[in-house]
Amino acid sequence: MLLLLLMYLTFKFQFLRKFNFDKIINNINSTISTRNTTDTFNIQSIPPSKMGILYDDLWDHNTSTIIIPKQFQNPFGESTAERTKPTSLEILQSVLHGKQYQKELYQEIDDYMVGNTSNVPKCFLPDLQTTRALVDEVIHERERRKREGNQQQQQLPKSSSVTLSDRLVLHTKFFNVGFPKVGSTTLYEYFRCIGLLSDHNSFNIWKDTMNNKRLAHANWFYFYQKYDALLQLDSNFGTGYYPQISMLDELHEDNPNATYVFNFRPIKDWIASVKRWNDLKRRFDFFQVPGLMMSQEHLKHLYLFQSYDKKPTPGMSKSELMHAVPELSSNELARWWCGHVNHIREYVREYPSHKLIELDLYDMQGTSDILYDLFQADIHNDDNLKPSTSCWGQFNNNSHRSF
Repeated sequence: MLLLLLMYLTFKFQFLRKFNFDKIINNINSTISTRNTTDTFNIQSIPPSKMGILYDDLWDHNTSTIIIPKQFQNPFGESTAERTKPTSLEILQSVLHGKQYQKELYQEIDDYMVGNTSNVPKCFLPDLQTTRALVDEVIHERERRKREGNQQQQQLPKSSSVTLSDRLVLHTKFFNVGFPKVGSTTLYEYFRCIGLLSDHNSFNIWKDTMNNKRLAHANWFYFYQKYDALLQLDSNFGTGYYPQISMLDELHEDNPNATYVFNFRPIKDWIASVKRWNDLKRRFDFFQVPGLMMSQEHLKHLYLFQSYDKKPTPGMSKSELMHAVPELSSNELARWWCGHVNHIREYVREYPSHKLIELDLYDMQGTSDILYDLFQADIHNDDNLKPSTSCWGQFNNNSHRSF
């Protein structure tokens, strides 16, 4: 009987896999067709906080696509005669399935990961040219304020995080939108060192409310309004939760001028690090996070495991089902990374009120110089802050550069 059940499930998922590509195309075409109608431009804007659902709940993990009801397609009222701005997960969908990134996501990553080429895909490297352009903008604005005698550049009362935030050219809040094990603690220590009120424990909110994402969303935003810099947004337990992927629109609504920070390290080092650190790589195998594309075989076993409490599989224990969930390959993890990088970059292009700082975790001097020009130069007159490149260092590191 068990053999027949397994044969049926295998046939069912093979059938679904056969038509998976068609479903992806249909989902994308459905989104495009609804956005091309005149009605889309005239719909009333409903911000994410008023929607009653989360965009994350609309994501189809089987196809890595999303279909958004028309009334939720223009959350910020930012439309033109030609188009409405896409939501965050629509941008992610385009990154994963659009023509622009297909070669990079598959051929270039596969060739690089197996050693067929030494050419590093662009999504594995920080865009230091764009970050340096941002530095130049900040320096120019700082000089302008100094020339005009702007009050924000005058000596303000010391030892106050509020006045320090006011002094900075870049807008607070600062969000770390990168992955775990890429120097989030280093970022936390840096922002704390220069005097900003910082946090690195947002997972404490998520893990207590994972069964109610909207409650988690409300609690999280209420609790963290007081912080200037939030340096770990994600929760890496259960099915995982990555606000820097799933909730960019919600973050944008509450903080439309926030500055995003993305740390980079060599992709193979990152994968080695998550393998070593508290079974993190194995935990990834059970995640349901937009952009983490899994094989149909993986999804089949994951579904059987996650549905066990409500619908047990005859003849198999929950432990056996858990061990049957396959491991994500290094290439799959690399594609997750790459898709997320391009997702963030495209989101900032679409919503340019945000600034994106991309940093090389291993380039100590270069990163120190960038951060000094972006932040510490704004506070160099405050003797209590003692600005120095020593504010940028490697924290939470152990052997083998396991940040």
